[in-house]
This record gives sequence, C-alpha cells and structure tokens, in this order.
Amino acid sequence: MKRLIIVLVAALGFVVGYSQEKDHNFEVIKNLDIFNNVYKSLDVMFVDTLNPEQVIGTAIKGMLSQMDPYTEFYPNENEYKKGLQGTYAGIGATIHYSFTQKNVVVDEPFDGSPAAKAGLRKGDIILEIDKEGMEGKATSYVSSHLRGEAGTTFVLKIKRKDKVMKLKITREQIKTTALIPYYGLKGDIGYVSLSSFVNEGASKEVRRAFIDLKNKGAKKIVIDLRGNGGGLITEAVDMVNMFVPKGLDIVSTKGKLDRANSTYTTTVEPIDTVIPLVVLVDKNSASASEIFAGSLQDLDRAVIIGQRTYGKGLVQRALELPFGANLKLTVGKYYIPSGRCIQALQYNRSDKGKYEKDDIPDSLTTAFKTKNGREVRDGRGIKPDIEVKLDTMSNIAFYLSEIVDSTDTYFDWVSNYCQSHESIAQPSEFEITDEDYADFRQKVIDNKFKYDRVSSEYLKRLTEAAKSEGYYDDAKDEFAALEAKLNHNIGSDLDKNKEEIKTMIASDIMTYYYFRRGMAEYLLKHDKIFDKAVEILGNEEEYRKILAQ
Repeated sequence: MKRLIIVLVAALGFVVGYSQEKDHNFEVIKNLDIFNNVYKSLDVMFVDTLNPEQVIGTAIKGMLSQMDPYTEFYPNENEYKKGLQGTYAGIGATIHYSFTQKNVVVDEPFDGSPAAKAGLRKGDIILEIDKEGMEGKATSYVSSHLRGEAGTTFVLKIKRKDKVMKLKITREQIKTTALIPYYGLKGDIGYVSLSSFVNEGASKEVRRAFIDLKNKGAKKIVIDLRGNGGGLITEAVDMVNMFVPKGLDIVSTKGKLDRANSTYTTTVEPIDTVIPLVVLVDKNSASASEIFAGSLQDLDRAVIIGQRTYGKGLVQRALELPFGANLKLTVGKYYIPSGRCIQALQYNRSDKGKYEKDDIPDSLTTAFKTKNGREVRDGRGIKPDIEVKLDTMSNIAFYLSEIVDSTDTYFDWVSNYCQSHESIAQPSEFEITDEDYADFRQKVIDNKFKYDRVSSEYLKRLTEAAKSEGYYDDAKDEFAALEAKLNHNIGSDLDKNKEEIKTMIASDIMTYYYFRRGMAEYLLKHDKIFDKAVEILGNEEEYRKILAQ
C-alpha cells in the first residue's frame, strides 16, 4: 500500500509537471501569434508607413527590459563588436564643448592614436572637419563626424591659441581603454594595472608585464583591478593559472540547460606559485575581476585589499541571430573554488512585469571555507581581506572636475599650463607648486566660479520643511544666521581642499605629456590603498597570518 501511494504521488507529480510545461508552451504560442497579428495589422492599416527595424527593435528592447541588465540585443555586427570589445573607428581622443569658446575642443588624445600621431593637443579648438564648419555644434555632432570607417582619411582644421592649422588624419580602430594603463616597479614590488578582461589576450599582456617585472627585480606583486568591469571568463582563469598549479577547477557555471554548464580548469604550468601577491579591488571590480580576485582568495594565494566588489555572478553567452544580429543573454551563474556564487542582486519580477533588483540580505548568505579554512560568504561580491575606505571627494573638487562649468576655468587653466610648458618632470617626481596653485586659485575667484554646496541644499530643504510644518516664523532669525554662515567662500574652500585639488590638476596634466600611463604612475604616489598593499607586502609575518586565519 505504501509503495502504491509513492507511485501515485510520483505519477501525479509527472502529470502536474507535464501540465505546467504544456500550459507554458501554449502561452508562448498564443502570445507570439497575438504579437505577429498586432504588427501585421499596424503594417497594413496604420495611417503612416512603419519602420520595421525601429518598431520591432523597440519591442525587443521592451521585452529585454524585463530581464537582467546584462541581456542585450545587437541589431548588427558592428554594434555587437563595439559592445563586446569596447572598440570604435575614429581618431582616439576625448572632446567636450567649451562654453567660453562656443566650440568643441580636444580634451585628451590617447597614446598611439591617430589624434596623438597628428599632434592634437588638449585645448585645440575644432573648427572644421572636411571643410564642414563645426562652430557651435554639439559634442555628439562633432564626435559622429570624427568617427567613421577605419582607414578613411579626412582633414581637420583646428585653432591653437592664435594659430590656425590643418591636419590630415586617418581613422583607426580605437580601444576605449588600454588593457594595461601602467605597470612598473616600486622598490622590489611590481605593480600591474589591468583595465579590462574584454579582449582575448588580456592574460597574455599581464603575463608579459609580470615576467618583465620579475626580470627587473620584482620580489612581490600587486595586481590592480579597481574599476575593472570584467569580460571573458577564460582570460580570468588563465590569469589565475599564472599563480596556481595546473589541474585546479577555478570556475564552474550552472544554468537551465546542460549545454550551458561548464567547468574551467587551469591547463598549463604556472609562472610562480610562491611570490607574495596582493590584488586591489573596489565597488566597480566586477565579473571576471571577481573571478580572479575571489579564486585567489578561496585558494589562499593572494591578499585582497580595497572595497567590497560589485557582485556579478551571472554568466552570459552570445547567440547569432539572422541577418547579422546578435543576442547576449544570461544563461547561468558561476561558482568559484570554495563553491560560492558572489551574485549580489536578485532580479525579481514585479507586479508591473518588470524585473526589480534587490540586495541579498546578510541573513540569506551562506558561509564557505577557503583552502586554509578561512570563512568566506556567498552573495554581495568579494569582501576584501583588508578593507580600506576611500576618502570622500570634496564638493568643490567634484564641481571643478566633473560638472559642466560655464566659465571653463579648470580646463582652460590646465590647457594653458600645458601649452606654456614644453616639458615637465617625470610622473614619479612632478607636483604642482604652491605658486602654480596660487595662480589657479586666483583664476577661479576672478572668473566667479560657482558651485552648489551640499550644506546649502540641505538648508534649503530644511527651510521648506519648516515652512510647511509652521515652524519657520518662530525660527526665522536662526535660519537667517545659519544661511549667512553657509554663504559661499570660494577662497576658503580652495584653501581647505588645496592638496586634493593640486593632485587632481597634476593628474590631468600628466595625460598631456605622458598619456594615461603617466597619470596612473603619478596617482600611485597619492594612493592610500596601494600604500596599504606596500605595507602588507613589507611585513611577511602579517601577510602569511592573513592567509592562514
């Protein structure tokens, strides 16, 4: 009798499962048929002629908006390559609109780019592109004319101070960022910064840099993955393989379909399994960066320093669609050596039919063990072994560097400095002098630079709340006194944040003379997270203690 009940329950489960699958398949067929008929009706009867690519493309985007943010549709091969590889064809320079010049100006040519080869410099005013005037044009308009097919040539007319020049430039395929912006030595510590795992060959470039550093005397290594948004799993595994033995399972992926499941194993003999190693991460380190850092943490092979990482534990695959279109979609989750998945967000379908992201609460995370028995947890990204908080950027520095400034004070001062100095000291030695900063400070004041202070914004909100609740009249004098104290004092703010702003200016100047590699080398001198890595690597006992805890 008991066996009969079990058989009946099993049979009922099969029937229910079969029924649910049948219902699902019917719903799919029904709704595809409805969609097909809606479009046919629009195409035949709507008063205006439809643009099929635009209308159906919008429908596809609407459908994908219910998925996670990593599932993306690319209507053609060029868009797919650009999205996947981070490349485009153009001159290789950043530009922006200058309010004082009423023109788009060159901001930063990239090292080795057509812009750099042609001699473009920060502050050059773009007047014409192939005889078409660019005066007063928006940044997007100028950018679209600078870009084009790789190998095509055009004439660029610019103004530099009082001199007008014409430059012949040939467009090339441009990488948006160098894979390794900078690597070098500080004493016996080798430093390698990797910006992305997107391109095949990222691990080979790190391997070459690592071998070069060892040949130059590096006894310890820092791998900097801050701001690295990830890329190819295979590149992350190959990089891990540089430091751990052959034959280890590093990543396993699991999804709905068996063919989406894979295990990635180290396949070659490592370069060095004993050299002390630190990996730097931050909140923007994601995907393949987390695989690299998390795997070395699980295997107790490196000390991780910085801030908790982004938490992307989802795997995407590319599917080729008809007529050159492509679909990149999430097919599963990945798990690193301890068995944990570090996905930090759940994408839950809301009542409105859209997916909403929710943080996974600490109470739902699970403890796992590293090779040496240290506790690590799944969800919420990779927690560093040593957490170092970043200094908050001052409000005035943020507005000077990031916000659109109608006076162009910051950019113009930096451009003028660069164009009036034929050469400067190396990044490891250069600093803005107090005299330079005094000149900059006076220029900011003379140009009547303005910015919104956070304290003033909060006072405004508090005043509005007091008025709505009827308390303002009784406290009017106190509000007036507080407002007077919070009035802008640009000179005082510039003095208070002098060192921060000097560092910001100097790092910008570096890109003019030494490109991004110079900026990266200069900023290391003011990098307290890198300083922490140097401290840990300089204390062998502490380093080993962290990995053994």
